[in-house]
Amino acid sequence: MKDRIKEKYFAIRQMIRHLIKIYSEEYIMYVWFHKQTREIVYIDKKLHNLVDKENTEIYTTTLKNLYLYLFTCDYNNVDNALLVYFANKDLKRYSSFDVQILLEVTYNQLFKFENGLTEFRGCFSFDNLSKKLGFSKSEFNQTFKDRFKKVILWKEYNTR
Repeated sequence: MKDRIKEKYFAIRQMIRHLIKIYSEEYIMYVWFHKQTREIVYIDKKLHNLVDKENTEIYTTTLKNLYLYLFTCDYNNVDNALLVYFANKDLKRYSSFDVQILLEVTYNQLFKFENGLTEFRGCFSFDNLSKKLGFSKSEFNQTFKDRFKKVILWKEYNTR
């Protein structure tokens, strides 16, 4: 079961990566989650294709936030800060050599960092990473509630 979800999320992440190239990282998407399992069941760029399923909740988010969420789901045993680094490296299509040049580090330093053998200090500090690789430090600390906003449907609004 877990392998099926990991494969599904990997495929969705590749689709999101492609959509980011077409639209932008800040493009808004709608995501349907199963209420009990919290598994993604449907994604759309508009609510006009409203999938009204009994056991789902709809959230809105950006393509980048969805990508980061899927990335952290796939690698839930790895530190989130390192995952955000890898996700941004992937989204911006930086090679390890590109990162070495941008951060002004050696191959061995980068290898140790990418394998979790270095702390986020010096050239690998949050400030330096975000400035030189072009992403926001706040991405390191975002939770589900920060990345996703629940969509309240009219029928739910009337039952409150």
